[in-house]
Amino acid sequence: GSPNGVKNMESEVGWRGEFISVHDVLLAVAAWEVVNRGSAVALAALCRRRGFILAAGDASKVIAQGPSYVVSFFHALLVTTRGMWHVARLLQAPLSAQLKIPADPSDPW
Repeated sequence: GSPNGVKNMESEVGWRGEFISVHDVLLAVAAWEVVNRGSAVALAALCRRRGFILAAGDASKVIAQGPSYVVSFFHALLVTTRGMWHVARLLQAPLSAQLKIPADPSDPW
């Protein structure tokens, strides 16, 4: 045991010495950058169309700030979808497995 009855954090969270790879981080950064740049181009093209922006001066604001909103929207969509998938999978697990936080890595649920 550890002093004062505090559990070892590594065993508590199920950490097995695996870190996310630099490749995975760079891939995620590249994906978000593609969404950001692509939405900037799309919004700039839309702002040039008659009737897309109603007030004068708003086009520059949409072009400057719009891409971050698009990235935020896709991020929220991705996180929500993944969370719903986890909930759906967890609902199939036995109640005893649903109540374990953190779950045992050797448990198939």
